[in-house]
Amino acid sequence: MTAPSSEVRSGALVAGAAVLARQGSEHLTGVAREDLAAHTARLRPREPQLGGTPLLDAMEAVRLTGRGGGHFPAAVKWRSVQSQGGGGTVVANAAEGEPAIAKDAVLLQTRPHLVLDGLVSAIEVVGAADGVVWIHDGADATARSVMAALAERAGDPPIRVMLAPDRYLSGEATGIIRTLEGGPTLPRWVPDPARPWSPSTSTSGLAVP
Repeated sequence: MTAPSSEVRSGALVAGAAVLARQGSEHLTGVAREDLAAHTARLRPREPQLGGTPLLDAMEAVRLTGRGGGHFPAAVKWRSVQSQGGGGTVVANAAEGEPAIAKDAVLLQTRPHLVLDGLVSAIEVVGAADGVVWIHDGADATARSVMAALAERAGDPPIRVMLAPDRYLSGEATGIIRTLEGGPTLPRWVPDPARPWSPSTSTSGLAVP
């Protein structure tokens, strides 16, 4: 486990851009964080998904789609990444930029192991090397919850928390991939928005639904 990275903090996307405070997402009340023991007791231990065919078949059977707005079939995207031959990074994109939206913060502050189980399963299915939980800079309570959850786990692939610039565009898939490749956190044009990763790189732009 590593500390949240500061490598993506530098540079503003738009000079003098207005910054909206993260009101709501950092002050959740009434629901405690579920630790690993409680999570496992409630849902049973996560089953390994190396190869991933049964999980992909189940995702197709229930018509699971992404939650980024396009509702693209998740199994199709996962199989496409899997076909690239392994390696790369799977990203759990929790950088929500919409005003007054806190769904990702709610999940990661109260049920972080549910998200991490999904992230680890995605890493195993597509044969990735590691994973990233991508969070807006300033979402301190969310980052602390994820770090605490990672400290409770053992045997997972390498997973790190990265802090994105606190801007709306920071959650866009191609901007995340550019950052992981060492570039700016800005979108880039791709011929197929459903497959934002570049075949010439080792980074998989796969977000856990």
